[in-house]
Amino acid sequence: MAATSIEVVPSAMRRFSLDRRRVYILPTRHGIAYGVALMVMLVGSINYANSLGYSLTFLLGAVGLVTLLHTYRNMVGLVLRVGEPTPIFEGDRVVVPISVDNRTGRERFGICLSIPEPAAFPAPPRRRRRKRREILGVSTSGIAPRCIAQRSVTFRATRRGVHELIGLEVSSRFPLGLFRAWSVLERRGASKSLTYLVYPAPIGSAPLPEPIESTAQRDQRTRKGREDFAGLREYQRGDPPRNIHWKAVARGQGIPVKEFAGEGSGELELKFEQTTGGLETRLSQLSRWLLEAEANGWSYSLHLPGASLDGGTGPTHQRQCLEMLAEVPSEELEPRA
Repeated sequence: MAATSIEVVPSAMRRFSLDRRRVYILPTRHGIAYGVALMVMLVGSINYANSLGYSLTFLLGAVGLVTLLHTYRNMVGLVLRVGEPTPIFEGDRVVVPISVDNRTGRERFGICLSIPEPAAFPAPPRRRRRKRREILGVSTSGIAPRCIAQRSVTFRATRRGVHELIGLEVSSRFPLGLFRAWSVLERRGASKSLTYLVYPAPIGSAPLPEPIESTAQRDQRTRKGREDFAGLREYQRGDPPRNIHWKAVARGQGIPVKEFAGEGSGELELKFEQTTGGLETRLSQLSRWLLEAEANGWSYSLHLPGASLDGGTGPTHQRQCLEMLAEVPSEELEPRA
C-alpha cells in the first residue's frame, strides 16, 4: 500500500490528507458472505426462472454497490494531524493525540482510529504473522460537518527506549459493515516517522546513596549552622545525630531533625556501579533515585559508562537524566560472561 501524503506543520504535528488515491477499500467477511448469498440467489432464480428472485437479487446487489460508494466517500476528504506522545514511564499508557479535521459539508460516521498490536507490543522478528488489534475506536456518533474533533489512541508501553509509532490507521465500515475503507498514516520504514519515548520504570528497593558534601559546604555549616535555626523536618538517611531533636524523640513525637539556615545538603552522585542486577533492573533503580532526589530538592548527577551529566536540579535536569536512561541500548552496559 502507498503511504498517505505527509506535510510537517509548524505546530509539531504531522499532517495526513486522505485524498482519493490514499483510501483503500475491500469487502469484510460479512461482505463476502453477502456476495456469496447473492450468487446463490442468482443461480436459483436462473434454474427456476423466477422473476421475483431476479428482482430481489438485483435489488440487493444494487444495495451492495451503493454501500461501497458510501463507505468510500465516508473517508475521502478527511485531514488528520498526529502529535508526538508525551514521554511516559514503562508500564504506563501512551496517549497519541490526533486531530480529525472535517471541513466538508457532510457528517462522517463510524470513523475508527487504531494501531496494530506489534507497535504496542513488539514481537520477535521470526513471528511473521501478527494479529492486529484495535486499541481504541472513535465513537460511532461520527464527526459533525465543518468541525475539528480531538481524538486519541492509547496503548500500554511495555519496553523502555525510543520507539517508532508505526501502523497508525484510520478506517470506517459505515454504513452496513459490508466493506472496510482504510488508510495507513504511519508506515514502517518511513523517512520521518513519529516516535515516543519510554523511561525506565521507577522501581527498586535500594536506599539513596549518601550525598557528597564539599569542604566549603562543611565549613559553612559549621560556621553558620548553629546561629540560624530554620525549623524541623522528618529524619532522612544520612542526617548527623547531633541535629536530631532528642527531646521530641523522648516525648514520642517521631524523629524530627533541626534545620539551620545556610546548611548545605551536598550533592548526590548516582552511578551505574552503585546498582546491582540486570541492565533493566539497574536502570529502573536509577530512575527511582532520580525521582526521589528531585522530590526532596537535592542536587544530583548521573554517571553511566560512557556518558554522564553534571549535578543539577529542576524539571529540565530530571528530564535530561531520564532521557539518558531511556536511550541506553539494550545490548550496552550488559556484563560480559
